[in-house]
Amino acid sequence: MGSYKNDLRDTVHFKADRVQFRLYSKEEILKLSVVEIFNPAAFNQLGHPLDNGLYDLKMGPFSDRNLVVCGTCHLQAEFCPGHIGHIALPMPAVNPLFYANIQKVLKISCIHCHRFKMAECFKTMFQGQMKLLDLGLINQAQEVCDMVNRREESEDKKSGKMNQDEESSLDIKLKDYIEEELRKHEELNTQ
Repeated sequence: MGSYKNDLRDTVHFKADRVQFRLYSKEEILKLSVVEIFNPAAFNQLGHPLDNGLYDLKMGPFSDRNLVVCGTCHLQAEFCPGHIGHIALPMPAVNPLFYANIQKVLKISCIHCHRFKMAECFKTMFQGQMKLLDLGLINQAQEVCDMVNRREESEDKKSGKMNQDEESSLDIKLKDYIEEELRKHEELNTQ
């Protein structure tokens, strides 16, 4: 057991190629989960955690007292990394992190036909940014936004609004740029 402690203290050096942040899908959550939480009570009368409660030992020891052992990896609190549980909700719930974005999307949607009330180039920008961000291409997603902002600024100086031809040409430029960046990303991942 002593050699295990020394292994934990050794520094591991590596260089990451990239970092990607995203939310887990339902399937990923269920795959990672070690227990479903459905018991509304967390502890019994003696103060011990209940199975399928918020402090189920399968998710790791809740305290380092009394040498409590994890129900999944069988390690004590000092060494257990903790494990994921899940709560099955009876109906879909909106992630609070997305409230502002959902509100923006609803504001630009038609209440009758549910389509976006905006020029095609802005739809292309929005969809392209979502695709690029999904792949972790943050700089490229920002460049798509910058392309539209530059065009809008130049049009504001001229006449105040883009005409149909300018919107179409910008839409084509955006699609070409997005397709090119997606192609580059795919080539890098196939090597």
